[in-house]
Amino acid sequence: MKKKIFIVFISMFLMLGSIKAECTDSKYNELKGLASDITYETSYSMSSKTFTVTFYNVFPGMYLMINKNVYISNGSDNYSVTLSGQEEGNYLTVYVEASGDCTGTLNTIFITLPYYNSFFRTQKCEPYEDKLKLCSSKFLSYRLTEEILDDAIAQIEKKIDPVVKPETPKKTTFELIVDAAKDFFFSWGINIIVFVVFGAITALIGNKIFKKVKHGI
Repeated sequence: MKKKIFIVFISMFLMLGSIKAECTDSKYNELKGLASDITYETSYSMSSKTFTVTFYNVFPGMYLMINKNVYISNGSDNYSVTLSGQEEGNYLTVYVEASGDCTGTLNTIFITLPYYNSFFRTQKCEPYEDKLKLCSSKFLSYRLTEEILDDAIAQIEKKIDPVVKPETPKKTTFELIVDAAKDFFFSWGINIIVFVVFGAITALIGNKIFKKVKHGI
């Protein structure tokens, strides 16, 4: 009798365990929806030259898998996970995995960390902050070198250099008088010459006609 009771008790325990371990579609979808609410922010350390990535809303029932390492939230109000010591330009693939009753990947987050711009707010960049993104951006998608910056500044200088018109030499008083005489000649001189020549020809013809009339010719 005792043996039968023991067997029944064990069977009930196993049944309860199997019910507890069941992951329903609604529960999985709920976890998947929560996983989509995970956010992150980055901060840069000038001393170590590395980034710290902090994830928020990593709720119970899920964890982060990064480079085969497991990260579980600290259980605080924002359910955060902190990943420190990340190099500039590092590429992270973050898998949000279900834990407990459910298993599987709930979400995937892709992060590319930028490079700190070592020329940002330097004396070299200051004159070009409003003209060149390489000088106005604190972080860039690539590592900026002095050679790249010099080439970019040279291109900007070519665009902003004003076109200098050749200076016209100032004329002397004598040259101004000559120019005025030329202008007068071309404006009125030709007309005067034509008038004088025409008048002379007319006078000559008139004189001949007068002589003929006078002598009865």
